[in-house]
Amino acid sequence: PTKPFSQKLIFGVRVKEIIDQADKRGFSYETLAGHVEKGISIFTVEQLDNKLIFKVQTYSTPGNILTKLLGPIF
Repeated sequence: PTKPFSQKLIFGVRVKEIIDQADKRGFSYETLAGHVEKGISIFTVEQLDNKLIFKVQTYSTPGNILTKLLGPIF
């Protein structure tokens, strides 16, 4: 709530794939080593029956023993 007491956690990801198909566009990214979770996220916009559909798909697991133990609590 205030600048001096604000906590910020920055974790790295990298773009894994650019999706550029006739009826689908998007990208995916994956977490880097040391991230609190290990996983991949995929964001796409698809054309289906004259409709645009935005999708977000995520797959992840705890990235280390600490997040594995504390995950159920938080």
